[in-house]
Amino acid sequence: MDLVSALVILILALLSAVVISRPFSGRSPGTAVSPQDLAVRRSALLAEKERLLRSLQELDFDYTLGKIPADDYPVQRRDLLARSAEVLKTLDEVEARLETERSAARTAVEEGDLEALIANRRRQRQERSAGFCPSCGHALQRSDKFCPQCGHALKQDE
Repeated sequence: MDLVSALVILILALLSAVVISRPFSGRSPGTAVSPQDLAVRRSALLAEKERLLRSLQELDFDYTLGKIPADDYPVQRRDLLARSAEVLKTLDEVEARLETERSAARTAVEEGDLEALIANRRRQRQERSAGFCPSCGHALQRSDKFCPQCGHALKQDE
Protein backbone atom coordinates (compact mmCIF):
# COMPACT_ATOMS: atom_id res chain seq x y z
CA MET A 1 0.00 0.00 0.00
CA ASP A 2 2.83 2.43 0.80
CA LEU A 3 4.61 1.71 -2.48
CA VAL A 4 1.44 2.32 -4.52
CA SER A 5 0.70 5.62 -2.78
CA ALA A 6 4.32 6.71 -3.28
CA LEU A 7 4.07 5.95 -7.01
CA VAL A 8 0.78 7.84 -7.30
CA ILE A 9 2.30 10.84 -5.54
CA LEU A 10 5.36 10.68 -7.81
CA ILE A 11 3.21 10.53 -10.95
CA LEU A 12 1.07 13.45 -9.77
CA ALA A 13 4.19 15.46 -8.97
CA LEU A 14 5.61 14.82 -12.46
CA LEU A 15 2.35 15.76 -14.15
CA SER A 16 2.14 18.92 -12.08
CA ALA A 17 5.70 19.83 -13.01
CA VAL A 18 4.95 19.35 -16.71
CA VAL A 19 1.78 21.46 -16.55
CA ILE A 20 3.46 24.22 -14.57
CA SER A 21 6.53 24.36 -16.83
CA ARG A 22 4.58 24.56 -20.12
CA PRO A 23 4.21 28.36 -20.19
CA PHE A 24 7.94 28.77 -19.61
CA SER A 25 8.96 26.50 -22.48
CA GLY A 26 8.30 29.19 -25.13
CA ARG A 27 8.12 28.60 -28.84
CA SER A 28 10.49 26.45 -30.80
CA PRO A 29 12.78 28.42 -33.14
CA GLY A 30 11.12 27.13 -36.31
CA THR A 31 7.59 28.04 -35.24
CA ALA A 32 5.96 30.82 -37.25
CA VAL A 33 4.64 33.78 -35.29
CA SER A 34 1.33 35.29 -36.33
CA PRO A 35 0.88 39.06 -36.66
CA GLN A 36 -1.55 38.92 -33.72
CA ASP A 37 1.16 37.33 -31.54
CA LEU A 38 3.58 40.03 -32.64
CA ALA A 39 1.06 42.75 -31.79
CA VAL A 40 0.52 41.26 -28.32
CA ARG A 41 4.29 41.00 -27.81
CA ARG A 42 4.71 44.63 -28.94
CA SER A 43 2.05 45.77 -26.48
CA ALA A 44 3.75 43.92 -23.62
CA LEU A 45 7.11 45.42 -24.55
CA LEU A 46 5.65 48.93 -24.66
CA ALA A 47 4.17 48.42 -21.20
CA GLU A 48 7.52 47.15 -19.92
CA LYS A 49 9.28 50.14 -21.47
CA GLU A 50 6.92 52.54 -19.69
CA ARG A 51 7.39 50.70 -16.40
CA LEU A 52 11.18 50.90 -16.69
CA LEU A 53 11.09 54.61 -17.56
CA ARG A 54 8.87 55.26 -14.53
CA SER A 55 11.28 53.27 -12.37
CA LEU A 56 14.21 55.34 -13.63
CA GLN A 57 12.36 58.57 -12.88
CA GLU A 58 11.45 57.38 -9.39
CA LEU A 59 15.04 56.26 -8.75
CA ASP A 60 16.40 59.67 -9.79
CA PHE A 61 13.79 61.44 -7.67
CA ASP A 62 14.50 59.26 -4.62
CA TYR A 63 18.24 59.85 -5.04
CA THR A 64 17.67 63.60 -5.24
CA LEU A 65 15.67 63.45 -2.01
CA GLY A 66 18.41 61.44 -0.32
CA LYS A 67 16.38 58.25 0.12
CA ILE A 68 18.92 56.14 -1.77
CA PRO A 69 22.58 55.90 -0.67
CA ALA A 70 25.20 57.24 -3.06
CA ASP A 71 26.80 53.77 -3.29
CA ASP A 72 23.60 52.02 -4.42
CA TYR A 73 22.36 54.63 -6.90
CA PRO A 74 24.84 54.01 -9.77
CA VAL A 75 24.38 50.23 -9.56
CA GLN A 76 20.58 50.42 -9.57
CA ARG A 77 20.56 53.00 -12.37
CA ARG A 78 22.95 50.92 -14.50
CA ASP A 79 20.77 47.82 -14.04
CA LEU A 80 17.61 49.72 -15.02
CA LEU A 81 19.35 51.22 -18.06
CA ALA A 82 20.60 47.79 -19.16
CA ARG A 83 17.12 46.26 -18.88
CA SER A 84 15.65 49.26 -20.72
CA ALA A 85 18.16 48.82 -23.54
CA GLU A 86 17.24 45.13 -23.86
CA VAL A 87 13.53 45.98 -23.99
CA LEU A 88 14.10 48.69 -26.61
CA LYS A 89 16.21 46.35 -28.75
CA THR A 90 13.54 43.63 -28.59
CA LEU A 91 10.82 46.21 -29.30
CA ASP A 92 12.71 47.38 -32.41
CA GLU A 93 12.98 43.77 -33.64
CA VAL A 94 9.28 43.11 -33.08
CA GLU A 95 8.26 46.34 -34.80
CA ALA A 96 10.53 45.52 -37.76
CA ARG A 97 8.87 42.08 -38.08
CA LEU A 98 5.42 43.67 -37.83
CA GLU A 99 6.30 46.17 -40.55
CA THR A 100 7.58 43.33 -42.75
CA GLU A 101 4.28 41.48 -42.27
CA ARG A 102 2.28 44.62 -43.07
CA SER A 103 4.28 45.41 -46.19
CA ALA A 104 3.89 41.81 -47.38
CA ALA A 105 0.13 42.08 -46.91
CA ARG A 106 0.04 45.41 -48.79
CA THR A 107 2.12 43.93 -51.61
CA ALA A 108 -0.22 40.96 -51.91
CA VAL A 109 -3.21 43.29 -52.23
CA GLU A 110 -1.42 45.57 -54.70
CA GLU A 111 -0.26 42.69 -56.87
CA GLY A 112 -3.70 41.11 -56.97
CA ASP A 113 -6.50 42.74 -58.87
CA LEU A 114 -8.33 44.74 -56.21
CA GLU A 115 -11.55 44.82 -58.19
CA ALA A 116 -11.50 41.03 -58.52
CA LEU A 117 -11.01 40.69 -54.76
CA ILE A 118 -13.96 43.01 -54.09
CA ALA A 119 -16.19 41.19 -56.58
CA ASN A 120 -15.25 37.83 -55.05
CA ARG A 121 -16.10 39.11 -51.56
CA ARG A 122 -19.48 40.46 -52.72
CA ARG A 123 -20.30 37.15 -54.41
CA GLN A 124 -19.46 35.21 -51.26
CA ARG A 125 -21.69 37.45 -49.15
CA GLN A 126 -24.60 37.13 -51.59
CA GLU A 127 -24.30 33.35 -51.59
CA ARG A 128 -24.67 33.28 -47.79
CA SER A 129 -27.61 35.67 -47.70
CA ALA A 130 -31.09 34.10 -47.62
CA GLY A 131 -33.32 37.14 -47.42
CA PHE A 132 -35.23 38.45 -44.41
CA CYS A 133 -37.41 37.07 -41.62
CA PRO A 134 -41.12 37.27 -42.51
CA SER A 135 -41.93 38.05 -38.88
CA CYS A 136 -39.45 40.79 -37.86
CA GLY A 137 -37.51 41.61 -41.06
CA HIS A 138 -34.08 40.65 -39.66
CA ALA A 139 -31.44 39.54 -42.24
CA LEU A 140 -31.13 35.75 -42.52
CA GLN A 141 -28.43 33.39 -43.71
CA ARG A 142 -28.97 30.18 -45.67
CA SER A 143 -28.03 28.01 -42.70
CA ASP A 144 -30.60 29.61 -40.35
CA LYS A 145 -33.53 27.43 -39.30
CA PHE A 146 -34.84 30.03 -36.87
CA CYS A 147 -34.62 33.81 -36.96
CA PRO A 148 -31.72 34.91 -34.72
CA GLN A 149 -33.67 38.03 -33.75
CA CYS A 150 -37.20 36.83 -32.91
CA GLY A 151 -36.89 33.01 -33.02
CA HIS A 152 -39.51 32.56 -35.77
CA ALA A 153 -39.27 29.06 -37.30
CA LEU A 154 -38.24 29.30 -40.94
CA LYS A 155 -39.31 26.99 -43.71
CA GLN A 156 -36.65 25.56 -45.99
CA ASP A 157 -37.95 27.53 -49.00
CA GLU A 158 -37.90 30.92 -47.15
